[in-house]
Amino acid sequence: GPAALKRTCWKRQSRQAWWMEVEKLPKSSQPPDAQLPQLQKITASCGLSPEGGSVSLRDSDSTFDEEGLDVEGLYIKHYGQVAARHFQIQDLSAEGLEPLQLWLSTIPDRAVLLMAVVGLAGD
Repeated sequence: GPAALKRTCWKRQSRQAWWMEVEKLPKSSQPPDAQLPQLQKITASCGLSPEGGSVSLRDSDSTFDEEGLDVEGLYIKHYGQVAARHFQIQDLSAEGLEPLQLWLSTIPDRAVLLMAVVGLAGD
């Protein structure tokens, strides 16, 4: 929420470095040559165009990217793993969602998952 945003700021280590969102630390606790903490951020994005679909699931440790005419369905990546699971969702009934439910039963509680839905027809 808003309180968490007040505890972060944008910094970079040099004029040529990328800007990174980091936790604010009191000036007294920062040595002058302190390294910025490792960024812990996740991003899930997807899109659709005449050339096909695209999915990008990124975390601090790994990235899953896929694009093309056959990119369609639900993509889920477990934080820290390189690969993502792909589910073709044809039917939203309990039977149609069974493969997804079976896979989710193997995921530990409180796990961080990145998800993207591409090209599924709406009602």
